[in-house]
Amino acid sequence: MQGPYGTQMLGDLGAEVIKVERRQALTPYGRPDERYGAHGQYGKTAEDSTFYPAGFLSANRNKKSVTIDLKNEQGKAVVRRLVKLSDVVFENFRPAVMTRLGFGYEQGAESNPPIAHASASGSGPEGTEDKRPRATGP
Repeated sequence: MQGPYGTQMLGDLGAEVIKVERRQALTPYGRPDERYGAHGQYGKTAEDSTFYPAGFLSANRNKKSVTIDLKNEQGKAVVRRLVKLSDVVFENFRPAVMTRLGFGYEQGAESNPPIAHASASGSGPEGTEDKRPRATGP
């Protein structure tokens, strides 16, 4: 929750926050769409309104959102344009993932020298757990 909460606070303070998500994000139970309801009808049908939306909605208030395939060159081009226009890049990946994708601090500073880069890894930047992915199930 470091990334969602940190950017929630920035949005609450008036920053324009653009959340970049994967094109398909699996839930801990393997469903790609649970945050929005199985059929994208959250709040409109009983079946789609059974998910715990309050935490998701709260952590993502005051944000714009876009889905981008970060492994696709067209998707990377979109993110490069966003980085060029941004004041801060706030990421929540494991250490070195942003650099591997081409969006680490040094890469962002090449196109936007005053950029700030905030990194919040769930397992810390180094140590025995630094490469460990976040939990994916119960």
